[in-house]
Formats: sequence, C-alpha cells, structure tokens
Amino acid sequence: MTTDVPQKILVIRLSSIGDILLTTPLLRHLRQRFQHADIDFIVKKQYADLLRTNPHLSHLLLFDQKSKHELSRMRAEILKNDYDLILDIHKNFRSIYLSGFLPHTKVIRYHKYYFKRFFLVHFGWNLYRQIIPVHQRYLQTISRWHIQDDGAGLDLVLDETEAGPIIERVTRFADGRSVIGMAPSAAFANKRWPLEYYAELGKKMQLHDNTCLVLIGDNRDRNITEQIAEQLPQQPLNLAGELSLMETAAAIHCLNLFVTNDTGPMHMASALKIPTLAIFGPTTRELGFFPLGRHSQVVENLDLSCRPCTHMGRNHCPKKHFRCMTDISPQQVYELSTTLLNKR
Repeated sequence: MTTDVPQKILVIRLSSIGDILLTTPLLRHLRQRFQHADIDFIVKKQYADLLRTNPHLSHLLLFDQKSKHELSRMRAEILKNDYDLILDIHKNFRSIYLSGFLPHTKVIRYHKYYFKRFFLVHFGWNLYRQIIPVHQRYLQTISRWHIQDDGAGLDLVLDETEAGPIIERVTRFADGRSVIGMAPSAAFANKRWPLEYYAELGKKMQLHDNTCLVLIGDNRDRNITEQIAEQLPQQPLNLAGELSLMETAAAIHCLNLFVTNDTGPMHMASALKIPTLAIFGPTTRELGFFPLGRHSQVVENLDLSCRPCTHMGRNHCPKKHFRCMTDISPQQVYELSTTLLNKR
C-alpha cells in the first residue's frame, strides 16, 4: 500500500503527560486528511486515560513497561498489523526498536533539534531562527501532505462516567465561589516555584471573597501540597495523590484559573481551555513546551542570561542562586492571576 494514501497508520509516543497531549493536534489532522484510515497509537499503560476517549484514534495499544518481554510482544503486534505508515514521535531506543526494519512500512521520525538545543542549553548560543512549538514539530512529520496547523490547540475528552463524581465533588466544595487550582510540584526540583511562594499566593487569594483553592498533583506531590495546606487560613481541597489522570482532568475542568509550574497538568489545562498562569524557570520558549492557547500566560524572569540551563529540568540550580524562580514574587503572580480572573 502506498503511503500517499495510507490505510493503516501507527503513532508512537510512549510518555509523558505533556508530550502525549502535544500529539493530539497531529491525530486530529491525520483523521481529517485520512478519514477512512485506521489510526493506532502506542502509549505506556499508565497514560492511557489521556487518549482512550480521543475520537480520532481507531485503537490504543498499551505498553506495559513492567513486563520483561514487552518490547518483543509489542514489536510482534506491530508486524502482525502490517502498518503502511509509522510516525515515531518519541525517537528513543524503544521507539526505534519498535519501528525499525519493518518490511513495506514507511517510518517517519520526529526531528528533535538536538544540536540547536545542545548549544542553547550548554553555551547560550541561540541558533533557533524561529520558535516552533513542539506540537508543530510533531506536525512536521506529515508535512509531505501539505498539512497546516489549524490553531485549535490540544484535545482531551472527558469520560463523563469517571469525571462526573469529581466534578460534583469540586462543585460542592466551591459552593458558588471561584475555583483556583494550583499544581505546586514538578518532576525536577528546579522547575518548582518555591513552596512558601505558593503558600503566600494562596493566602492572598483566600482573602478574596468567593474564592477557594484546589491543590493538584500525584501521590509523589502529596507532601508538598500538605505543607502548603498547613499554611493557609482556609482549608483547600487537596486532591494530590487521590485521582487518576482522567479524574485529574475532571478536577481541572472545574477551575476558573490554574496556577502551575511546567508540568503535565499544565498541558491538560491547555487541552481543556482552562485559563492558566504557568511559571517557567530554567526552561524557555525556544524549547517548545510553553502552554498553548489564548487562555494561557507564562510568567518568567527574562533578565537572566543563564536561562535555559536545561531542557528537561535538574534537581539543583547550576549557579546556586535559583533566581529564575525566586525573583518571581507571589505578589507578581497574584496580580497576573487577578487580571486573568477578571478577563474570565
């Protein structure tokens, strides 16, 4: 089967939350261009909630990383399905193994801009002639079909059965007040705005009438959210570690404003079109992961020559001053948050 009109397409992106959600414009465009094709997706099992309700997919293939023979099993399934076209949007050892040396299959791999990223992070040399967000870089894999970004952003469809109880819980807690969400953690320490800053921001927000706070995170973040909750004059709804990904999306769906670090839930909010104020420290716009849409705004320290110092994150500040985060004050974030709320 010629790849000019592929009938069986496979997309590979195993992880993580943000990266997977950033593939959803690609899936939407694939479905629009190839309406009758089978479009399958391989993703790690723990991230299935992000895609299992996506209307543009035919089948979701779940990768169980805990299984010793999972790579062999998944490759055998790929061979059996005899895809015309594979889009490797991950481009790591696993994805290359899964998609390499397949007969009669066209494989296109995502271009990661390794050299530009390396020189920007390690030497401060900005070789990016233009800033291309990651979701548009994913779309470049299908540029041969002259597909243009439609500007509609990310997709995340709630499962009403699973989301309903969480929406009801948050609505009951809010009791008619505006709901402000906070995601105070991140995978790496230097991508976290200081805990005490979040607590101070929360105090300022709780001084507003008709405002309540919801804390978002996974079970690794519970300690952080509990420390913040202890410093607040009013008890927030602390959901960290209690929810599945789909339930987390449901909680975010209830928010009037989301204040977050550079995290997976930030991209969930973008997909759900929730007004978001994202706090970026060690990473910059050139790396492609700023939140999408007119509902989102980024606050960052633009006066530092040492940014970016990483493309993923570190557990320390290489300069030992951490000014990319500590120079962003709770008052500054509070004022920006109030502006976004008033626009809402």
